[in-house]
Amino acid sequence: MLLAYLGLAACLLFSSKLREYGPLIWTLSSSIIFTTLGCEWLYAIHEEYGYPALRNICFQILSLILLLTYVKDESDLLLYAWTTVAGSAGANLINFLRLRKYCTWSLTWRFSWQQHLLPILVLFANSLVDLLYVRADVAQLGVMTSDYYVGLYSVASKVTALLKQLLGAVIVVTVPRLAYLYGQKGGEFFKNWPGRSQIY
Repeated sequence: MLLAYLGLAACLLFSSKLREYGPLIWTLSSSIIFTTLGCEWLYAIHEEYGYPALRNICFQILSLILLLTYVKDESDLLLYAWTTVAGSAGANLINFLRLRKYCTWSLTWRFSWQQHLLPILVLFANSLVDLLYVRADVAQLGVMTSDYYVGLYSVASKVTALLKQLLGAVIVVTVPRLAYLYGQKGGEFFKNWPGRSQIY
């Protein structure tokens, strides 16, 4: 999270085009903090999908109500950004408060970081590739062209974004199960998997 914010600050510092949208970018980037606090991965590990889905629906409805109530015209752009963030922020705060169901909090300085570093980097690389695949196109277009073309492209890409979200959902559901099977059976599970010959 800290590296993400440092990278964002560097981009805003060196790009005059992005600097124009500084308040808007910082508002939308506050979702990074709430996503970190939300620990969505913990619910994926325990394969609890009903609660997060219900929670997301409730907060998205609340966000929509705020949007329709308070956002009236173009001057309310920053307010629009806050209502957009409110949906995910509220859901992630509820996630954070509900973490006691699965774990207890304690501060420790002794842990085997070598054991956890490689799996975390693998998951981070997977998330980074997914993020670049889903969202980098609009950012690149914004740097190369004007807001008008970004708007046209954003509207046209809504359908493909839906398919990409579906792919992301499949990844979120399958990766924890594959990691669990790998932990139980080791590499033999993947070597003996019936679909392996078709993939290679």
